Amino acid sequence: MRHELYHKHCFNTWGGVGPASIRNGHSDQDGLSDDEEVTPTSHAGVSFPKSDPKAGDSHGFGSYGTISFQDQEVRCIIIQTENPMKTYPDKDWSACDENPNW
Repeated sequence: MRHELYHKHCFNTWGGVGPASIRNGHSDQDGLSDDEEVTPTSHAGVSFPKSDPKAGDSHGFGSYGTISFQDQEVRCIIIQTENPMKTYPDKDWSACDENPNW
């Protein structure tokens, strides 16, 4: 969920991905503003690495379909795996004795 919410945050903040995004002040098609790539902010307590504003694939992951938005995708993977929020397993309604993972 956090992964997709960050995509939505990027869209709402800097616009979409793909060729049209270049017209919105982006040098590449990853849906992140040039300023944001050079000096990344944190989001929901998670910090991001810098990326190249002129290359959608700064981290070398290759193509993702027909659109080059790997830099945004890397951030989404980071935000889904780093969880700075507190959790309360004893209050989790999905936990039950029949689930061996609990």
